Amino acid sequence: MDVYSVGSERELNGFIDRYVRPDTVFQTSCNTIVDRLVHFLQNNVSGRLRPRRVVKSGSLGKGTAVRGKSDIDLVLMLAAYTDVEALLKDIKALLAELQTYLVRYGEARLERVTSYSVQVELTGGGVTQSVDILPAVDLLEIGVIPKEIYDKMSRPGANIHEYSVTLGPLQVEIIKALPAKVKDLIRIIKYWEDVKMKSVKNRKWPSSYTLELVILHAWNQAGKPESFNMAHALHAVLTLLVEHQQLKATFPDQMKYSSRLLRIRSPPYIMDPTNPYNDMYHGLFDTAWDWEDVAMEARAWLRKPLLCQLRNTRNRWQ
Repeated sequence: MDVYSVGSERELNGFIDRYVRPDTVFQTSCNTIVDRLVHFLQNNVSGRLRPRRVVKSGSLGKGTAVRGKSDIDLVLMLAAYTDVEALLKDIKALLAELQTYLVRYGEARLERVTSYSVQVELTGGGVTQSVDILPAVDLLEIGVIPKEIYDKMSRPGANIHEYSVTLGPLQVEIIKALPAKVKDLIRIIKYWEDVKMKSVKNRKWPSSYTLELVILHAWNQAGKPESFNMAHALHAVLTLLVEHQQLKATFPDQMKYSSRLLRIRSPPYIMDPTNPYNDMYHGLFDTAWDWEDVAMEARAWLRKPLLCQLRNTRNRWQ
């Protein structure tokens, strides 16, 4: 069944339940194979690569996975480091050591190595799961308050990427705390994104976290309802995507820093509530999103029977 053929809110909720929300078997299998890797990393890695803790991020960690598809980042908060710059000096050697441990683990197939992570593929229980493993400094757990982290990030030459990884647990905290129905709204948008991304190669749609923030912004504007008409909410989100050049998202209710730290440019902008230096609208780390492509597909969905009669849903999700 195609998502565009859904014609009523009842059908939409049924579609989410049948095709979008992960089933218990899938979710359990993914968590099982990831938890085995987490246990290995926590109990078998030594030296400077020994983790203080392992943080689950990505859709599996946030509770927004789509049926048959989930992404997971495991952030190794290293016990031996208290300074991001010191970790960056060692990052190549750390990633090489991490590869050695993963080969020893035996249940992970190496996919690729980036400047900051090792990506592996896990298989078990009938599912295959890609996992990014990123070494980081656990600044939040060793008593460094967010304001001090933001001060460090403001220094010339600061590595914003690595500090963003350090702040990753705050992103998980914000999305994981959302009501179940908002997570379903996130899932249907991710499902739609995945279908459209597969239909045309080389599309540069916004990251999952960017889309999560657009949905969070829409939910805030609607008054943060826990129960709502899913079709109305979907219409509001798609309308925001069509009108993306007017986005002015700052998330005062979820922001982890003082509004005085915001460095807002002229609209459009989507200011990361965990990081005042990340404007997610303009892409992350020099990756520009193709918002016009997203808007084109959003317009197409808004013309379908489910949504074409709806109007003024920004503040009315009931």
